[in-house]
Amino acid sequence: MPAMPAYVNDLSPVESKGKYQGLTISTSAIGRAFGPLFGGLVIDKFCYINFFIVAAAGIFMMLAIIVPLHAQLKDKLKIFR
Repeated sequence: MPAMPAYVNDLSPVESKGKYQGLTISTSAIGRAFGPLFGGLVIDKFCYINFFIVAAAGIFMMLAIIVPLHAQLKDKLKIFR
């Protein structure tokens, strides 16, 4: 997601921008490195339909968590520019 580092840049204070940018980029790289390995293992053990069912359930669970949390924290976020 190319927009994520820009979003982190807006939300982090000047003195710690580098730390948060590094964490963002490193977690993205780790996900890209281990994602295919994990996906291959899941598909070897199960079938494709189970993979898509679990992925869809995960997306809905994350939305159920993020949307109410964002609504609560929207006024409390401080944007550094």
